[in-house]
Amino acid sequence: MIKDINTVKDSFLDADVCIIGTGAAGITLGLELANSGKKVIMLESGSMQKTQVSQSFYDLENTNLAIDPNSRIRAFGGTTTVWGGGWKPLDPIDFEQRDWVPFSGWPMTRETLSPYYERAAKVFSGPALETFDVQNVSKFSKNNYILDTNNVKTTFLRILPHEKWDFAKNYQKLFEQSASVDVFFNAPVTKIVLDNKHQKVSELLVQTVLGKKFNIRAGYYVVACGGIENARLLLFSDVGNQNDQVGRYYMDHPKFVSGNVMLKTRDLNLSLYWKPQNINGLAIAGLQLSEDVQRNLGVLNSYVHFLPGYVSDQYAFLALKVFASNNVLSKTFRALMRFYTGISKVQVRNFMEQTPSPENRISLSDRKDMFDNPLAKVEWSLSALDKQSLFALHTVLKKELEQSGVGRLASPICEHTETFASIRDASHHMGTTRMGGDPRYSVVDENCKVHSIDNLFVAGSSVFPTSGHANPTATIIALTIRLADHLKSS
Repeated sequence: MIKDINTVKDSFLDADVCIIGTGAAGITLGLELANSGKKVIMLESGSMQKTQVSQSFYDLENTNLAIDPNSRIRAFGGTTTVWGGGWKPLDPIDFEQRDWVPFSGWPMTRETLSPYYERAAKVFSGPALETFDVQNVSKFSKNNYILDTNNVKTTFLRILPHEKWDFAKNYQKLFEQSASVDVFFNAPVTKIVLDNKHQKVSELLVQTVLGKKFNIRAGYYVVACGGIENARLLLFSDVGNQNDQVGRYYMDHPKFVSGNVMLKTRDLNLSLYWKPQNINGLAIAGLQLSEDVQRNLGVLNSYVHFLPGYVSDQYAFLALKVFASNNVLSKTFRALMRFYTGISKVQVRNFMEQTPSPENRISLSDRKDMFDNPLAKVEWSLSALDKQSLFALHTVLKKELEQSGVGRLASPICEHTETFASIRDASHHMGTTRMGGDPRYSVVDENCKVHSIDNLFVAGSSVFPTSGHANPTATIIALTIRLADHLKSS
């Protein structure tokens, strides 16, 4: 069932599980619990479409690097209504405790999460793990060059079919017809209320913009509001923050264009590195340092892909332009131009793994929303290790591109002249309620349960201890399916 909570007459609602949020994590959890025999309530603070009022709760303060507001959607489906379908699991090294990366290490391995990646792919028509292996991709890409050496590895980002991107559109009917899952719109949670005597959540307070108030009671509660709002809700509710860890370790995947590769020949087909190709499903390739090189140099797991710069043969262009003046022949002209254009250079687009630094954090602003709860304040900047890691990637990449005959990399990063002024966020908000075994340095345990509270869980990329360079959605969904299994057995 889906309904506006303002139409509900009873001010007290109860369930076995209450999920706060209906983005990738919330919808996944709802789907997984739908046939579990448990009664589930899902609370969405917005409605089916975003509105000016609902988006006002996502206003925030920024210091240093900016956060793109267009990726923060307060509506059914959340960010899945605006994302690009990128699907990629984290690398094995991303789960490791790396001596050179402060606060690194997950309380699980990639092997532990692998079966959940596979289940996530089946649920959302995503790619199997084997399709990310460079050897398997090579079987389907005979016309594309793939660079793979001891120092530099090709890595693949897969793209879900376009019709699978919008979770709201794809699963609205299922939730409307569900007898066990109730989705309530326009239901912002204004406080998580604790029963301190029993170390558990006793209820949630919900207040609508129309002035109605509700008390939500459940056996288990799951916060699934996104990487920034998860921390904000816990902070203004004063929940789970005994060790001042909530909101810390904020990470994104800073991205920007810096550097050019001058190709040695136009004949080399590098198109797999700059646009999605139909390689047993859509895929785009990037380049990263091998795990051995990352360890030897003590750097993070960043990567790059290429943006082509097209050039034309000027004489062929002038000759064909004559034909273009004739409307009948203009279509032919455009087709012929494809054969008389080439690529002389490509730009380098960088995607950075960030150090999980406690100084990068979500805290509470002095500004407040209409319910008098503080908005989020984001303090976010690059560390020395972040910058050094990109320098190492460009330096090694320059040597490998020359030795392999691809071309010459001209990079201000190699020359230490890059100011990093053009950096943008990738809208991948991670790390603010991080997972770990020690409550002094984390917020949730390996089952995503808040350390100090027996019935409160967190779902989403906020639980990531480190970020790697992979788009986070596949890992969000894999972890959420794992959480669903835990709740089913509880």
